[in-house]
Amino acid sequence: MRIRFIPVAAALALILPAAIPGAFAAGAETTVTPAARTALGLTIYNDNLALVRDARRVSLKPGATAIRFEDVTNGINPSSVFIEQSPSGALTIREVNYDADTPNWDALLAKSVGKTVRIRSKRKNKNKAALTTAILLGVSGSQALVEMDGQARTVSKNRLIVDLPPGPRHLNPSLAILGDAPSLAEVELALTYMTSGLTWRADYAGRLNADETSLALTGFVTLSNATGAAFDNASVRVVAGAVNRSVAPIRARRQTELTTMKALGSSGPREASIADVHVISIGENLAIGPNQTKQFALFKTRSIPIKKEYRLENHGASYNRSYRAVVRDQPVIRLVFRNDAASGMGRVLPSGVMRIYATGDGAPLFLGETSMTHTPRDETVRLTTGRAFEINAKRRQTSYKRSGLPKGVFESGHEITIHNAKTKPVTVTVAEHIPGDWSILEESKPHEKPQSNQAIWKIDVPASGEVKLTYSVRVQF
Repeated sequence: MRIRFIPVAAALALILPAAIPGAFAAGAETTVTPAARTALGLTIYNDNLALVRDARRVSLKPGATAIRFEDVTNGINPSSVFIEQSPSGALTIREVNYDADTPNWDALLAKSVGKTVRIRSKRKNKNKAALTTAILLGVSGSQALVEMDGQARTVSKNRLIVDLPPGPRHLNPSLAILGDAPSLAEVELALTYMTSGLTWRADYAGRLNADETSLALTGFVTLSNATGAAFDNASVRVVAGAVNRSVAPIRARRQTELTTMKALGSSGPREASIADVHVISIGENLAIGPNQTKQFALFKTRSIPIKKEYRLENHGASYNRSYRAVVRDQPVIRLVFRNDAASGMGRVLPSGVMRIYATGDGAPLFLGETSMTHTPRDETVRLTTGRAFEINAKRRQTSYKRSGLPKGVFESGHEITIHNAKTKPVTVTVAEHIPGDWSILEESKPHEKPQSNQAIWKIDVPASGEVKLTYSVRVQF
């Protein structure tokens, strides 16, 4: 057997679980499973954060008592736990312990450090594998450090055989409560804690009508459960808005998704603004299984008036140097509508992904998707769905002047040719982002100045035709 020494710190870099004193150590505990649950509430925030309130009925015996809440989440924040009881005073709580020591190979090896283990031989034996005994000193990565015949050696940890520790084994994370009960009593204990692993997002699906003047919009709330726990008969609500966190959000684990959809009836979710966040109550008696994603209807509108906009922007143009290149571009397509009651909306739209569809040849056609930020009522929504295929533009610099001008002043001329291959006329919004202190010297069409660094032209382009926009500008940096 090959002998290799490794650093002691690396070999012993595995945290041993703390022992639970008193009644827990003796195994005298009352196990409370989800079957004893009387109420369950989930409040799910953005950034992989949720508040769980889990109430269960417990039978207390007089004296020192140990109660184990089984099937809490694997992402629980133990420091956030607080417990309510009804009736109050039935239990004096001494300590609460989060036990995530569910059966796994590394945990079993950690409990076997300092004890005798057996090592399977690498040589194959038709009858049975040859076993060698050793003292386990520690585990680091895939290697175990063992003592054999007074020498330290490393072996693959997968070749070890260890004895199971005595006492009860918990297959899922649990919370252990140690306290004192003055008398025999039935009590409801409500466990409240923060957890990662429960996430939500908003998803939207919009379908354009044939002449692209209105949009039928449906909103959904998508919930994902990567906590390892099952939530049955839960009251679920989600919170749209940012809440302050003392630490960076924890990323949810990658999960296997089982997607289902549940109709909520004609009434739909209830919404309310509380403090500075928006709360959406999804429903009661909902079930979300482990590693499951569910989608719930949020709202549905039949027809929202929209405007279609072709927008051409010049984010990369330069006004303080000469260039000869011809820049080719295509305008982006934007659908614009008002989120107000007059448009058939007037509701809070949580951030999410908007997907736009059209009907072509009798079948749905995907046009594009865009991310949408939290949008309050009475705001304008602008959805970028893609780039126009039959509209293109060419941009070139027609003149450049620097000599004879004050320091930091430049003059340049520009020409933008827009070609429309569609069989109907279009209006293209040309948005030129101009830095510094600027003024238009000449232009083929009057511009608008919606903000200090932008000039806007609305260019009407005929069907199967083209239009040239020219302008010259003086810029001072």
